[in-house]
Amino acid sequence: MPGSLRYEPFRLDEHDAVDGRVDATEGADVSTELVGEHENGPACGHRLLLLEVLPEPSSPVATVRVTAGLSSGHHSGHQSDKNRPMTYVLALCASIFAATGAALQHREVAEVPEHRTGGIALVLASLRRPGWIIGLVVLLAAPVFQFLALKVGTLSQVQPVLTIELLVLLVIIVFTHHQHPGRREWLSSVAIVVGLTAFLLAAHPGGTEGVLSSRWQVGLALGSLVLVGLLWAIGSMRHGWSRAALLGAAAASAFAYQAAMSKSIGQTPASHLLTSPGLYGYVVTGGLGFVLFQHALRAGHVAASRAAMVIVNPMLSVVIGLVAFHETLAHTPLAIVVEVIGVVVLLAGARSLSASPLITGDPLGGAGEGSDDE
Repeated sequence: MPGSLRYEPFRLDEHDAVDGRVDATEGADVSTELVGEHENGPACGHRLLLLEVLPEPSSPVATVRVTAGLSSGHHSGHQSDKNRPMTYVLALCASIFAATGAALQHREVAEVPEHRTGGIALVLASLRRPGWIIGLVVLLAAPVFQFLALKVGTLSQVQPVLTIELLVLLVIIVFTHHQHPGRREWLSSVAIVVGLTAFLLAAHPGGTEGVLSSRWQVGLALGSLVLVGLLWAIGSMRHGWSRAALLGAAAASAFAYQAAMSKSIGQTPASHLLTSPGLYGYVVTGGLGFVLFQHALRAGHVAASRAAMVIVNPMLSVVIGLVAFHETLAHTPLAIVVEVIGVVVLLAGARSLSASPLITGDPLGGAGEGSDDE
C-alpha cells in the first residue's frame, strides 16, 4: 500500500469502527478501499477489515476508517443480532445452574461432621452424600451453557447476564433453604449486579489475543498463589459470613487464573502444550479453587460466598487481562464516570448485603465454625 500506516494498538469488535491515520506521500496513489483479513479473528472465521481512506484536503495526512466484520460464509452482524436472544437464554441457563448447584451443595457440606472437614477431606466426605453429587452435576452444567453462550454471542453480551446468578440464588434458596430474602437482600443484590454490569459494559475490556511466555505463566501462577494464600489466611481467622466471603474470594482468584491460562493455552501449538507451565497451572488451580469453594460453602451462607465469587472473578480477570495480555479499558470521560459509579454502587451493595440478617443469621452455614460478632 502506498503510504505508511502509523501503528497504534486498538481493539475491533463486530460493528465497531475506529479511525487510524495514514501518511500519504505527495502524489501517492492511495486506494480508497482495501479489504484484508485479520488472522486473530474469532473461531468461526477470519475478520474482514474494511479500510476506507478519507483524504484531507491540502494535507499529506489522511484518515483511515477501519470497520470490523466477519468473512462471508460465517456469522455476519445481522446473524449476530439473530443469535442475541439465544445468547441471553444460554447465559441465563448458566446462571440458574450455577446458583442451583451451589445451593444444593451448601446444604450438604454444612452437614458434614466436623472431624471430616479438613482440607480435601471435606470433598471426600461430601462424595458420600447423594445430594452433594446432584449439586455437583448441576454445577458442572453451568460452564457448559456458558461455553455455548460464548459460541453464539460475545463476551460483552454473556458476562453481564452471568452476574444475575446472585439474584437467581435468592430465588433458589426459597426452595432449597426455606428462607425468604427481604427487601435489604434484594436491593443489595440488585446493586451488586447493576454496579458490576455497568462497569463491565462501560470498560468493555478486550484487546490482543496471544500466548503468554513461560515466564509470564509462572509469574501469574506465583502471584495467584500468593493472593489465594493471603485470602485463605485471613479467612481462617474469621468466622461465619466473612470467612465464607474470603474463602469465596480465594476460590474466585484461583478460577480467574485458570481462565487466563485457558485463554493462553488455547493459543498454544499442540506440540508445545505438554511443556507449557500454564497447562499444569490450569489443572492445579482448578482443583484448588474447587476445594476452597467447598470450604466457603461450609463456612457461611451460600449468598456470601457466591457474591464474593461473582464480584472477584470478573474484576480480577480484568486486572490479569490488563497486566498480562495488554488488554485495554475504555477511557473516554463518559466511560470513566460510568466505571467509577459502577464500582461505587457495587461496593455499596456488597457492604449492605454483608450486614443483612439473612447472611449473618444463616441457620445452615458455618457448622462448627462459629459466627461473626460484628
